[in-house]
Amino acid sequence: MTRIFTGTSNYMFSVGSNRRYWIHLYFFPFVYDTYNMNSVLISNFNPKVGCVMKEFSENVTSNTLIITFAPSNDSFAFLNALEVVSIPNELISDDAITIMPSGNFKGLVTQASETVARVNMGGPTITSKNDTLWQAWFPD
Repeated sequence: MTRIFTGTSNYMFSVGSNRRYWIHLYFFPFVYDTYNMNSVLISNFNPKVGCVMKEFSENVTSNTLIITFAPSNDSFAFLNALEVVSIPNELISDDAITIMPSGNFKGLVTQASETVARVNMGGPTITSKNDTLWQAWFPD
């Protein structure tokens, strides 16, 4: 079911504290009444025709996760579906090697991130139908 927001709206979830969660936002733009969802910008995100899923990883330090939708003035936001999925804490390493500038970064577990792509290093494409968490993976 599509939700259209003309003002700030919140979704609240009771969750376990000190855990990571994937947040999946699903968008399937269409035209309804005066709402043309094909032309809406959501934080510089313009959904194309067809279903689009945006995935974020968030470290939650309290027992409540609040997701807020805040459309720009004289605009609206929309959402077709929303999922919150627990991630094993071991899945995200706390450190990374940076390229420019070259060095080390510590503190990844406290950062929120957006999944841009999943790469199956040295392997073939894996479709969401063949992955236990329904994720698509692309070959390198």
